[in-house]
Amino acid sequence: MNTDNLEIYDGHIHTQGGPCDPPEVFLEKAHSCGIAGGTIFSVHSAKYRPIPNYDQRAKSRIDWILEYTSHTPGFLPYFFADLSDADILEQIEYARKGGIRGYKVICDGDYSVGDHLEAIAAMAETGLPVMFHSGVDNYPHLSSPNNRPIVFEKMLNIRGLRFSLAHLGWPWCDEFIGTYAKFVFAQGMDGPDAHPSMYVDITPGTPGIYRREALRKLYLTGYNVRPRTFWGTDRIVNDYKPDLARRMIARDIAIIDEIERDAAAGVITDPYGMPKNENLKPALFAEVWKAFNKEP
Repeated sequence: MNTDNLEIYDGHIHTQGGPCDPPEVFLEKAHSCGIAGGTIFSVHSAKYRPIPNYDQRAKSRIDWILEYTSHTPGFLPYFFADLSDADILEQIEYARKGGIRGYKVICDGDYSVGDHLEAIAAMAETGLPVMFHSGVDNYPHLSSPNNRPIVFEKMLNIRGLRFSLAHLGWPWCDEFIGTYAKFVFAQGMDGPDAHPSMYVDITPGTPGIYRREALRKLYLTGYNVRPRTFWGTDRIVNDYKPDLARRMIARDIAIIDEIERDAAAGVITDPYGMPKNENLKPALFAEVWKAFNKEP
């Protein structure tokens, strides 16, 4: 795998409670596998999963991630928000004023985005992006039906919202692609400012045997996903694994190279025409992440 000329950003890194590598150690690990920057989420709320002897109050979690990322240039702090909190609007504003760069949301428990559109609209009003989990939630909560990709259609009329759905919605990958098309078509019909801008976060999600099929469907179904698709690992800042990141990069580069070859050879055709699907890697690994986060 040669990534010498490829700029790479990891757009999906979690923080867990407990021991955590100091910022300089995390940076050394990330840089050792070619990761130049990315997105780091704060610790989640206690309602999502309690951590013994750990302060999971919203302000504490926000302050911690802001302090940590002040020592990790290139890596942006996101607040892992719980939409069901009674004071969520105050949390959103506290995070914005503190310098947070975006919001992370998993619809945990018996609620979906449709139950908290006011909070999502408040996030949109900050001008900051919102990253949503989509697909099965692996924790033992009754939440997966509320994270199916099609559920996010309920946000269709939130103006100014810039959001991503993660994990290709696995196991609902086809539904995920259709949901992306829905938001693109809506903007095409009514104008880009009338509806949210959806981005695709290809963070696994998709287990190994499904990865190639899911990415081929994403790029070769016929929708132009190149300007809206970015990459991530779903790993943790506490103990970032460079060897695992390298393997993930190599696997996805091989799949993307195959997609580019098949697109150039016209292996997949459609009477309505196909996007060019060329020069995909710079967009996937860097350009789209920068656009999503409004980074230079």
